[in-house]
Amino acid sequence: MHSSSRKFATILTRNKCIIIASWASEIHTGETWPASIKMDITTDEAMPEQGLIFSYLDVSSIGRCGRVCRGWTEAVHDILLWKHKFAEDFGLDVTACKLPKPTKTGGSVTWRSEYRRVVETTPCFLTDELHDHDHQVLHVSFSHDGRHFATCSKDGHVLLWDAAHPVRIRQYRDMRIFGWKYTQFSEFNADDSLLLVSGVHLGDHSITGEIAVFTVDDEFELQCRIENKPYDIFGTWFNSDYVVSGQLRWLSHGRVSESKLWLNKANQEITSEHISIVQPMFRFFNGNVCFCRMLRIAEFSVQPSVIWDGEVAERAQTGNPMSRAAAPPGQRWVGLGWREVEPDGEAGQQLMDTGEPPPPPRPPVGAAAGDEARMTRIAPGPSLRERVEFRRRAEQLHEELRAAGVPPPEPDYNDWESVCDQFDSVDHVIDLHGHIIGMCLSPNQRYLFVNTRPWPENYVIRNPNDPPPIAREIDIHVIDVATKKQIGKSYRAHRAYTCNEGCFFLFVDVTKHFVASGAEDKHAYLWDRHHAVCLSRYPHADVVNAVAFNPADPGMMVTVSDDRTVKVWRSRLNCEQNGIDTADLPHCIEHRTRRTRPRRRAHTTAT
Repeated sequence: MHSSSRKFATILTRNKCIIIASWASEIHTGETWPASIKMDITTDEAMPEQGLIFSYLDVSSIGRCGRVCRGWTEAVHDILLWKHKFAEDFGLDVTACKLPKPTKTGGSVTWRSEYRRVVETTPCFLTDELHDHDHQVLHVSFSHDGRHFATCSKDGHVLLWDAAHPVRIRQYRDMRIFGWKYTQFSEFNADDSLLLVSGVHLGDHSITGEIAVFTVDDEFELQCRIENKPYDIFGTWFNSDYVVSGQLRWLSHGRVSESKLWLNKANQEITSEHISIVQPMFRFFNGNVCFCRMLRIAEFSVQPSVIWDGEVAERAQTGNPMSRAAAPPGQRWVGLGWREVEPDGEAGQQLMDTGEPPPPPRPPVGAAAGDEARMTRIAPGPSLRERVEFRRRAEQLHEELRAAGVPPPEPDYNDWESVCDQFDSVDHVIDLHGHIIGMCLSPNQRYLFVNTRPWPENYVIRNPNDPPPIAREIDIHVIDVATKKQIGKSYRAHRAYTCNEGCFFLFVDVTKHFVASGAEDKHAYLWDRHHAVCLSRYPHADVVNAVAFNPADPGMMVTVSDDRTVKVWRSRLNCEQNGIDTADLPHCIEHRTRRTRPRRRAHTTAT
């Protein structure tokens, strides 16, 4: 051991890698190897002697050693060496960390390739710092093709940017001309042809929300405006052509309310009055001073065996009793119940005869595969003629009751049993025991990532108007949408400081490998999804409200903040591909531990 160590030091000195010479001296003194790097407990494989020595080096020095000779090249590729370096540098337990499962397209994964993947693809260089907003920047979102991103701000503007380096403004719109106070959220539709923008609208007597839809082209043309209440329900895309919005109505003394979800056509229909542009989707009952806020819609495919437990199987057979029930013969679902309708053409006649609408028309020859799904997913809804007839009948019934001296029945919304048949039932409830401040879906839409500020453990809410205190720490929970169960991993490093009344959204975003979120401590945070370890922090001068990855290249990430800036961060690999010189670029704050050369031990002589 001693002779090989001395020879080791000599060879390194000749190759000007003097950094290891001092380690050889300490090895010669008889220092023992740490047990955590000498043996891999999970496989009972011992690390080679050269690998043990390399484990004391930083990664760049290991790379230089691999260029000395063939033997050292093999040594620096040792599996246990890179497993130890990964665990040491990123603060993981070497006995517990595991490699991600290999993918069909990515091939096998080694600890060396995993280390390189984290280091080279994590956004770390600040390549663009944009100051085009005049107020706090609240949200950022990317198009699915990665060519554009949009930002919303309290200055009332929505800005559409070209994502290619250097970043520049492509289009913008001042929404204050429509009575908006500010813009707060944006989302591209599936084919990136339209942009949904949500904001706070100043009404005649109150503040409410509104959604606007723009074309993503050189015209940036306004397609429609949709009422949205409350404003922090934001709205979302149902598919490429329809938008889901919300409507809130208080029912009884400010304690119970109803939340309606509406399906809206993204562009106003002008070809026919019989084509519905607004349809009711759900009507939910809200108790205890709570109501629906942020909406997300997931669409994914899983094997039936994954979700076919007893509860889910029962729900698959029965479904939501009000939103999926079959229509009684000659009736159609309108508002809160089934109503008799007159035949309206061949479709109406078939509805009267069989109680079922006719099958949807097949798409024309040559149509895209998504067109058929889009045609079968949207129910036609009542036509304008039918809606007018329903309203006329309701008013006629009301007048007849009033003429007969019979007051219209007033439902008691405080008695849930007496009104439950008027509302849609909720299929599943997941209690995260905290204040939810943001959520997003994974790229395959299978997993839901939720930003929460937890309540005290075992806290019981006795008064809905007196919510529990919320923690400063923020947790990101992961929920499997297929099984409706929470996954064990959670992410924590970021913090918030506002109280219940002042709590606001901090948006989170996810890629295949990374999770990122804003925070109130003037930083954005990024974690590795598989290892659940915080990799980097991204500094701002004020609260970071949102982060967004480029879906086409997750090595590009954008952060927006109350400091009025939009910052674009790129990975080493992204900078190399775009020809960006990183020598003088500001760098994020990495959580990776870098081993430095220690001082040599002082030799003392006994007296």
